[in-house]
Amino acid sequence: MQQELLLNIIPFNPPAGKQTFAFYRQKQPGFYPVFKGDLQGLLDDKLSALELLELEKLYTDFQPPREGAILLDIDLSVSTRFANHYYRYLIRKHFEGIADIMHQDFTSETEVWFHSPEKSTAKYKVYNQFTLKVQYGRVTDKPELVLSYDGTTKVFAKPVSEIYNFNTNLYNWVVCNGVIYKWKFRPQEVINQPQNCYPILSNELKPHLEIAFDVPDLKKPLP
Repeated sequence: MQQELLLNIIPFNPPAGKQTFAFYRQKQPGFYPVFKGDLQGLLDDKLSALELLELEKLYTDFQPPREGAILLDIDLSVSTRFANHYYRYLIRKHFEGIADIMHQDFTSETEVWFHSPEKSTAKYKVYNQFTLKVQYGRVTDKPELVLSYDGTTKVFAKPVSEIYNFNTNLYNWVVCNGVIYKWKFRPQEVINQPQNCYPILSNELKPHLEIAFDVPDLKKPLP
């Protein structure tokens, strides 16, 4: 992976006033966990002291309420920790069908990858990689959308189903249907479709698949 960090910061205004969000005690497909600390002061009138003590997190899909929902009126300019969850959801929804690959990194921020045909070869595809996150008051007095360019990443052109007599313990991350999964912890629905799983080319993996290492450009930029 070639690293080249560029930052763009875009301030924006959160929605004015309180917005109503629905939360649930049980996780369901497509739901996001929200720890009670991110809802500080908002649950006191909704749960008993014992329920609040035992509660670790709630779940939401940011959709209109259904049966069993706990409704909270939240001012996003005040509850900034919860607002981060909501903004990440909006970012992911916006890039569905736009980005070639999406991934939630270890800090829960959203990575979007775009295929670069001019840099790709018959052996691998090259993707330009960007990270989007929201921060508060670092440069302005408003929430700020931070867009960083993180360089390029190579993905092998053949799926794992066509890589024969290979030590699969060497796989680290794979792309399946536009989503990145850790090979060791990929879910059953991904295990069932090796024809759609393409290895991301780490430096450890490249020699085994006869891929040359990236050569850094040591030339100084022109003045």
